[in-house]
Amino acid sequence: MKYLLIPIVFTCLLVSSCTRTSIKENPRIKQLDTLMTYSHDHGMFNGSIAILQNNTIIFKQSYGFTNNNTTQKINTETLFYIASISKQFTAMAIMILQERGLLNYDDTISKYLPELKSIHKDVNIKNLLQHTSGISDRTYYQLTNPNNQDVFEKLKSLEDSSIGNPNQRFSYSNTGYVLLAFIIEKVSKTTIQDFFQKEIFDKLDMSRTTTYKEKFTSDLNKAYPYNILGLKSTYSSSVIGPGGIYSTVTDLIQWNTAINNNKLVTENTKKLAFTNGSIEGKPISFKLGKNEFGYGFGWSPFSKYNDHYVRHDGSTEGYRALIRKNLSKNTDIILLTNHGGAFAMDEIVDKLDQILETQTYTPPKIPLTNQIMNILNTKDIDAVVTMLTSTLNQDNKPDERVLGRLGYTMQNNGKINDAIALYKVNLDLYPTSINALYVLGEAYLSEKKYKLAKEIYNRFLEVQPDSEYAIEKLKLINGGLNKNNQ
Repeated sequence: MKYLLIPIVFTCLLVSSCTRTSIKENPRIKQLDTLMTYSHDHGMFNGSIAILQNNTIIFKQSYGFTNNNTTQKINTETLFYIASISKQFTAMAIMILQERGLLNYDDTISKYLPELKSIHKDVNIKNLLQHTSGISDRTYYQLTNPNNQDVFEKLKSLEDSSIGNPNQRFSYSNTGYVLLAFIIEKVSKTTIQDFFQKEIFDKLDMSRTTTYKEKFTSDLNKAYPYNILGLKSTYSSSVIGPGGIYSTVTDLIQWNTAINNNKLVTENTKKLAFTNGSIEGKPISFKLGKNEFGYGFGWSPFSKYNDHYVRHDGSTEGYRALIRKNLSKNTDIILLTNHGGAFAMDEIVDKLDQILETQTYTPPKIPLTNQIMNILNTKDIDAVVTMLTSTLNQDNKPDERVLGRLGYTMQNNGKINDAIALYKVNLDLYPTSINALYVLGEAYLSEKKYKLAKEIYNRFLEVQPDSEYAIEKLKLINGGLNKNNQ
């Protein structure tokens, strides 16, 4: 069963500003284009990229389509949702106001938002910037398609001092950045949209960048979001602060260069934004994949091969974005995609570094999820299972979550049989995994395959004998078996 049909066209048609002569004349540019073309052809990248060295653009191209149905080509003026990269702009707004003497990083939230009795009295602006406030996103994610006011009203309704215990641990908090947006509005006496527009977008000639969803929706040169299955996805949240900004690779070059040249704040303030925070005297530390990062003000500092970097990415099911700065070599990378789940970010960035450092190129490893989708685009789930069972074993296992997440996406998009096939392979690889047992059992139940579900929940009890969850499921299954004899 084909999941997505992509028209076959000449590569040059996929690349905006397709200056093939200039690419051929510069070996490094040719290598970069070869890498990105390979990544696009193998389903790992669909979008725009820019690379700068000492504020000079050395590579700026686009690959693929804004809309899979119309095959409208992406170009460097195409609008994307940049998701959590918006946090850089929110942090910048706070830094601008601090330099103007209108607030201090150590000011408590209650000074500006006294209505929020639920927020711990010691939480301050710096805590919100660095995600050390202890404010979780439980409330945020309980809301359906929220805007900032929805989040505020929900927090306002909760019990006194029930949220936040600052300086205990790093806990990434979108809610915290919603509160920063309210503080910006309170101090500047204008809306967050107008502040961004007047103080950042207009000053930096970011003419295509906006926080207005309706402006993005009506734009004829916007990128539609697609999930890992190649199906259109949606993003309905209207919060501004943790997200909410739509931009282009051209405008983000302006943003990136302005940061480098201290156009909005001083060098000292910028350095503070790039400096890792601390908790009880120890540096902030969290892991993404195999890498370890800190957190400053809207930026995550880290080190790699003795070079110092800062970065931030943004992610929804359909959109993904990255800005990464090598501070040691003054090299900046900007990536935007509307095929968020298919974006092989780590693999591509590693190869970009290889080219920039050595001017050599070897193709990146195609992630397992992309391999699976490449097969499904021309064959069916049986071919995927054959590939997985022939190449994976107990000594060569993917991260347990890889097949589970892809199966979950399939299940949510009505492809339950394909999901079950992946869940079964995952359970073969991780036979005592509670999560692998859980998702397969639930999938069987949803299809009223009670005998198969019973086998799974009995295995669940072998792994976790006192599981009330599995016991209750078996009671439910026995009732279903008695009724349906399945």
